[in-house]
Amino acid sequence: MENKFIISSFLGACRKPQFQKHWMTAETWCDVIARHFKLSPEVKYNGKQLNNAISRNKVDASQIDSSSGLETSDATSGASVFRQSYRQKNSSAKVYCFYAAPKGEKPIGIDSTNKWFNNIYDGAELLYIRVNRGATFSLSSDVDIPRSANEGAIGGKRKRPQNSKQGGFSSGNDVPFASTSDASSSSAFVSPPYCPFSFFDSPEAIILFRPLEGETTLEGISNQIDVLEKVNASEHGYLDIIEKMSNMNIDEVPTYQIYRLRQKSMYLSLALLFAKENTNKRNCQGASKTSRRQWHSYHYYMCKNC
Repeated sequence: MENKFIISSFLGACRKPQFQKHWMTAETWCDVIARHFKLSPEVKYNGKQLNNAISRNKVDASQIDSSSGLETSDATSGASVFRQSYRQKNSSAKVYCFYAAPKGEKPIGIDSTNKWFNNIYDGAELLYIRVNRGATFSLSSDVDIPRSANEGAIGGKRKRPQNSKQGGFSSGNDVPFASTSDASSSSAFVSPPYCPFSFFDSPEAIILFRPLEGETTLEGISNQIDVLEKVNASEHGYLDIIEKMSNMNIDEVPTYQIYRLRQKSMYLSLALLFAKENTNKRNCQGASKTSRRQWHSYHYYMCKNC
């Protein structure tokens, strides 16, 4: 994971008033950021990575550990960020925590004393609140989001030029060739070809799942699942997915139609979840065709039984 992305996204979250005025562990901060900013699995990071990224930046580390804190701002908001650590009982490992406040402000009350660790917020309300499409935060435009792991920007090697050769392979067509140094060895190990394909990055997936402008396909699927699950989350949750509400009288809607609407929403959310979790689990050869056929079959079955 790139340190620049970790620090930029973390400071962007610190500027949000919803996340301020609490001491939270580094791990809780990461969970909150991943949930509210809808980070894909490829770019999620944990508390250790967050703390290490900040510690490696000597300027940021010295400021965030000082009594004045690290100041961060963009065109619309700002924050002062602080870091403290403590050791849990019977443990030698340090637990690092961060505190964000409006720019120029500092921790107050017990949060400013040497007993601050007795008031650490577990983030329950932030982690378990339902995050709708309209409530999802977007990362600042100056945050350089790493490419997916398949593209080599995260946790792997970068894709090689089409005509380059490395380790017994021609990257253009993945056909093994014998190098002069290994020609005499019959037991030389040849690694399998690297598969760069993700169905969710394809035009077919965009047409099929129809993400909104500014969303990736996976983000669109996740947000659609959230909306559909909300239908069964409350008595009138189904009203959020009905268009032209002004033209209908809710009291005249038959009970069985409401039931069918809830049922269909449940089926569709399960179908989307199935597609999200299973589409890319097949190997690369023929993945696009197989995944598309698999999704259409499952989608047809669900809709037919709605």
